[in-house]
Amino acid sequence: METRDFSALEMQAQINYWLSAADNYMPLYFSSFPDYELQAILTGVSSLKWMNTRVGSISAEFSCKPFAYRIGSTELRQIDELNGVILRNNENLESLPLIKIYGSGHMGLTVNDDVYEIDGADGVTYIDVENHITYSPTQGIVPGLARFPNHQYPTLPPGDNYIGIDGADGLEVAPKWRKLI
Repeated sequence: METRDFSALEMQAQINYWLSAADNYMPLYFSSFPDYELQAILTGVSSLKWMNTRVGSISAEFSCKPFAYRIGSTELRQIDELNGVILRNNENLESLPLIKIYGSGHMGLTVNDDVYEIDGADGVTYIDVENHITYSPTQGIVPGLARFPNHQYPTLPPGDNYIGIDGADGLEVAPKWRKLI
């Protein structure tokens, strides 16, 4: 494998490109929060200061959402027991999950004591609580696709939370356990 030395200017350009490649919020990790990730977007990069020909220092500024999410909790995970499982929220804030439901027709999602009805689904339905939208990849946002008790999206408060579904072929949940930073 061939290697080559980069000039300081080339290296700065490569670092700037790497840091600014994302145009939306991405996970950002800090050693002082080893179990959490922040959602951040790069807002500025200062000039690169070289210590010697191989080591430099760069400062980057990020805009972060006000929550730190427990690592792994922002990824969808399959719920094998469709008739219900307990998800434990060990954080002190309610979570705003992303829920993915597989199935067509009428389905009833139960979260704690509330039943959230999905009617007219066509394969896959997402309930994105954080963004307050319910949609289907094939149908987009469909008025009347979901009926929620008191028009409230399902949240997962601290402690044990029951979640199950009737009439569906599958269920995945990204609980998004979070805390304020």
